[in-house]
Amino acid sequence: MRRKIFYIFIFTFLPALHNIKAQSVTDSINANYIIKVSLEQYRSMAEILPDSLHYPRTVDADGSIKLVTAGDWTSGFFPGSLWYLYEQTGDPEFFKAAVKWTASISSQRYNTGTHDLGFMFNCSFGNGYRLMHDTAYRTVMLDAARSLATRFNPVVGCIRSWDFGNWSFPVIIDNMMNLELLFRATRETGDSSFYNIAVSHANTTMKNHYRVDYSSWHVVDYDPETGNVISKTTAQGASDSSDWARGQAWGLYGFVMCYRETGDTSYLHFAEHIAHFILSWPGMPADMIPYWDYLATNIPDEPRDASAAAITASALIELSGYSLQDSAYYIRAAARILRSLSSNVYMADPGTNHYFILKHSTGNKPANREVDVPENWADYYFLEAVKRFRQRVNTNNPPEVMMNLPGTLYGGDTTMVVVTALDLDKGDSVALSISGQPEFVTFRSTGKDSALLGIYTTANDTGHYSFTIIATDKKENRTGKNVHLQVRDPLLKNIKVSASSWQDPNIPENTLDNDTATRWSAEGNGQYITYDLGEMVDLTAVRIAFYLGDQRQAYFQVQVSEDGTQYHIVLYGTGSGTTTGFQTFTLPDTVTTRYVRIVGFGNSQNDWNSLTEVDFDIFRLSTGILPATNKGNVAIHCYPNPVTHMLNVIVHPVRSSGPVQIRLCDSSGRQYFMKDLSEKKSFNPVQIDMSGFLKGAYLLAVRQGKTKTSVRIILK
Repeated sequence: MRRKIFYIFIFTFLPALHNIKAQSVTDSINANYIIKVSLEQYRSMAEILPDSLHYPRTVDADGSIKLVTAGDWTSGFFPGSLWYLYEQTGDPEFFKAAVKWTASISSQRYNTGTHDLGFMFNCSFGNGYRLMHDTAYRTVMLDAARSLATRFNPVVGCIRSWDFGNWSFPVIIDNMMNLELLFRATRETGDSSFYNIAVSHANTTMKNHYRVDYSSWHVVDYDPETGNVISKTTAQGASDSSDWARGQAWGLYGFVMCYRETGDTSYLHFAEHIAHFILSWPGMPADMIPYWDYLATNIPDEPRDASAAAITASALIELSGYSLQDSAYYIRAAARILRSLSSNVYMADPGTNHYFILKHSTGNKPANREVDVPENWADYYFLEAVKRFRQRVNTNNPPEVMMNLPGTLYGGDTTMVVVTALDLDKGDSVALSISGQPEFVTFRSTGKDSALLGIYTTANDTGHYSFTIIATDKKENRTGKNVHLQVRDPLLKNIKVSASSWQDPNIPENTLDNDTATRWSAEGNGQYITYDLGEMVDLTAVRIAFYLGDQRQAYFQVQVSEDGTQYHIVLYGTGSGTTTGFQTFTLPDTVTTRYVRIVGFGNSQNDWNSLTEVDFDIFRLSTGILPATNKGNVAIHCYPNPVTHMLNVIVHPVRSSGPVQIRLCDSSGRQYFMKDLSEKKSFNPVQIDMSGFLKGAYLLAVRQGKTKTSVRIILK
């Protein structure tokens, strides 16, 4: 019945699809923004991976990145994506990363136990060889092609897919993708045996894998002795008679590729039929991102598969270059898919989605594995589709500003940042400028699309700053990147953090990485996170950004300690529940401390304690910030002042108010002298030799206990 209904739909609706308007097709896909986000995501991904022997595949059920080794069928997609990003931008960082993660896949070139060598080697070594022309890459690819060829059965006419399960000789539609490695081997060597195997497999698949409406079964099992078909079933689809979405995409891509490699028009016409089946499916969602199976039982309450959409888009763009009659139809359909995939529904915001590019893919729904998660092959074919789209269509997109600016610096730090403008439009050029920068930031153009950003902070520049880098192309498209820079007190430069517990990967260090997309999380009342500030400081406030801070209120205490052992409470706090940004919690009194502990008591929704960022406001001894003050009745007498050589300091402490500490600093906060005095009624003069000091103003601070402080300005 479903096939009859389908034919009626084809007859009724297909002409309408051909009349899709072409408005702003060339501008609807912002390749500049897609590549910018992809660069940021994969740069961060490469930084967190433990080594170049493991490859990010997806996200596990516990929320951690699932890493696989070179033997996994998906290992080639991550380095393949790195190659595509290098090809689009010429960024040497991505060239090095692509070479690095491609290398270990070579260990699988003699693996005759898998049909997925095409995925593994064509995406990694294949792209590397295409861009580098390195003969060592060619050798590895040929070894892999020979290994793949050993799985061919001439009686069946196909390459065996799996060596597991109860099948006799299973062939899955996915295997069409691995034929490209064999075609390349013939091109490189002239050995037609690889070509003949690929053609035989494609012809047999065309004959036995497809229904009359050009939908595909997933698995066809053959008798290896006779070549007869035993069964046609599914392993990852909704049922044996359903249309598994990714399988339809694999087939389309595979037959388009076969036409490219052979010039045989039977493959072209077959690919066109598959394309029309996909694009004319009655239940295809309006955004063109299919459900994981076209006939899943609970549509529309079924997961989507962005990876199937990305594969389809890439295949349609290539098909548009071969099909004269329907070229515009295919490119418009691909543009609709790419427009959806590049929306915030499917493409991740920078710093989210565990640094994968696309969201909402489905791996194996019947096995409940990798459902509604990012997948590395989705990213790969998405990047390939964007590259192919740019080659087929003249785009006019606004430029993007690219820079790797540290979000946090410390007073006294200096750095130089290279700023580049990304514009992939053909024949376009870009000019960079800056607006609203603070005095310690300089900007110098070094070319038509690059500049140097110099940052030269001092201890007095602590604070939060915003300015804008502007990229303008010759077509007057303009993009501004708002830069947010935090200059922290240099006293906090060597801060250390620990916690009572945490939930991987939400470790304590995440609260100091200037990235609100990461966090520390621990469940239960009384869980705490502790900061060692490195030395005694005068703390005035704690600044906290809470995870989901705009949806719930967090409950906590702030405790302090001078020795890291004995803590006392200085603040009871409650998050506002209105923002994910910093909230400032000012202490009732300035306290002298080295250790700060934030103790959580859950939130208004559950018992989790989750902080994304933590910062501290410190009372800095600086003539540029505060005048000399007397916060207690600790009497001090300093002479001579101004001083030439020896400064004498006499302290008259308050009885039973604790030990006394004397510190001498310059106006930047740099400490020149510190001495602890035991608790007494009075002290003999403390002498400070200032004969070698530069001329200027210095600050002498005398503290007793936690609350009494006297400050004097000393002139040299």
